Formats: sequence, C-alpha cells, structure tokens
Amino acid sequence: MQTIETNGNLAKVKGLAFKDVLTPPRPLITDLDSLPFPARHLLPMDKYKLLNMTNRVTTMITSRGCPMQCSFCASAALHGQKLRLRTVDNIVDEMEYLVKDLKVETIAFMDDTFTLHKSRVREICAEIKQRDLKVFWGCIARADTFDKELIKVMREAGCIAIFMGVESADQQMLDEVNKQTTIEKIKDAFEISRNEKMRTIASVVLGMPGDTKESIKNTIKFVQELKPTYAIFSLATPYPGTRFYQQVFEKDIIKVKDWSKYTLISPILETVECSLDELRKYQAMAFRKFYLRPGYLIRQIIMDGPVLLKTMVGVFRQVL
Repeated sequence: MQTIETNGNLAKVKGLAFKDVLTPPRPLITDLDSLPFPARHLLPMDKYKLLNMTNRVTTMITSRGCPMQCSFCASAALHGQKLRLRTVDNIVDEMEYLVKDLKVETIAFMDDTFTLHKSRVREICAEIKQRDLKVFWGCIARADTFDKELIKVMREAGCIAIFMGVESADQQMLDEVNKQTTIEKIKDAFEISRNEKMRTIASVVLGMPGDTKESIKNTIKFVQELKPTYAIFSLATPYPGTRFYQQVFEKDIIKVKDWSKYTLISPILETVECSLDELRKYQAMAFRKFYLRPGYLIRQIIMDGPVLLKTMVGVFRQVL
C-alpha cells in the first residue's frame, strides 16, 4: 500500500505475485504479539453464533507454522514449518476482550495443533482460570499430543470440544501421508476424551490414491468404533503448495483442475478402484452410516438435542 501511494515499483516489494512478476518471499513475522487483535468491531459479531443460534462464537489463532510433516496439509505452505507462538498473556488478553467487550461465549482455536506443547496449554488454562473468564472453547489436537491429565485441565478451563485428524483406518495409508502416528494412539485419544466427557470431532479423509473400496468401508466402520461426538468425512483434496499436490500432479491423476471445486466435498482424484462419482457416493454413505445410527441419535439427542439436528441438516444439505 505504501508503494502504491508513493507510485513506487511494486516489483521491489517482497511477497507479491502479479502478471509475469514473482517477487522474493516476505520474511515471516516472528513476534506475533506485535500484531493487533483482529478488528472484530467492524463485523456484525451478533450474527456469528453456534448451531444452537444463541451463543456468540468467534475464532482465534495463537500460533503460526506447523513442524509436523503431513503431506496433504497446506499449513506449512502458508505459514512455514517453524512454530511461532503468541505469549500466554497476549492470548488471554484477546480472550478477555472478546468475552467482556464483545460478549463472545465460545471461541474456536484454529491453530493446526493447539496441544503441541502441553506445558503451554496448561499455562493458558491457568491464566483463563486466574482471570475467571467464563467462556467455552474448542481446539484442534493430534491424537498423540495430549493425555488424561491435560484433558482434565482443559475441561476445567472451559474446553468443550477437541477436533482430531483420524484420516484413515489403514496404518499404511497414515504412513504414506506421513501422519507420524498410529491407529492405537488414535483409539487411545478418543477413549480418553470419551471417558473425560469431552466432545470430539473426528476428521477423516476418503479417496486417497491408494484407497480401495474395502479400505474406505473399513475407515467408515473404524470411525463408528471410535465413538466421536461428531465426524467429518472429507474427500482427498490436493491443495497446491503441498507435497500431496506435487505427488498426484506428477502421477497425472488429478481429474478436476478448477480450484473453486477444492472444497473437501467435491471429488478431485480417482483412486485405484473408485471413480469420482463412486467417491461422492461413499462420502454420502459415510455420513448416513455415522449420523443415522439409532443408538447414536438417542445418545446425542440427550446430550446436544437441537444442536445435533441442525448439524445433521447442514451436513446432509452439503453432501446428499
């Protein structure tokens, strides 16, 4: 903006791409505390609510970068692999502002792995309790980055839900995408969360290049056995800039080149056994088999009632 205002040469500004010009990358911001809080006062905050249509909700990010190496994840392409952290005081200052000034009741932490450092999570939870903030929150976690004790600390500080990547029931598939975890660790994480009365959201990827009809069915069954509160069944999507994109591009198995279709709902790749149309049907089947089980419906209606109904309606409108 400063260059435009002074009629300068945009080709000398780092981090830009236009026409036939690609300038060198702009250095990453190391001091995240130096950034101002988002200007949420310019947004209609009263319109951002959870599915129960009453609790005001917003998102926060307490870190940038992810040291993990999952091939399908675009995080490293966007923010790099080096983890940069906001300080605990800075994080809870923003939470306090949200709760007291904007009347936010629920916060979704969108860090790639909020629980990567257990000690930091404990410090954040302790500060939330110290300031007596009455707020619900949820976060994204890896199955191998928390334990029973940490779940208890998080719950006492207001955490009500954890989003975890399951991806597949096939260990070989997990290894191929460099997930760096095991099926047993995933099982343990969901069991611990369930025993501690923590809501969980299982994130699954269907239609990886090596997926067969049998492996897809096994993954759908596996998710049911994990007994998460909710499940999201995405279709494999090769985001440009990821190693996964480069791999499938070189194999020439990308069937859809329109990036506006890269939504996790539209099929982009064909697998060794499944066409795009078959993958779409398997995804719809996965949602039906998970959400329309009588036992699940009864259990969730008791727990979440109207929230579950609105969730299901929204999901089915997208995929069926």
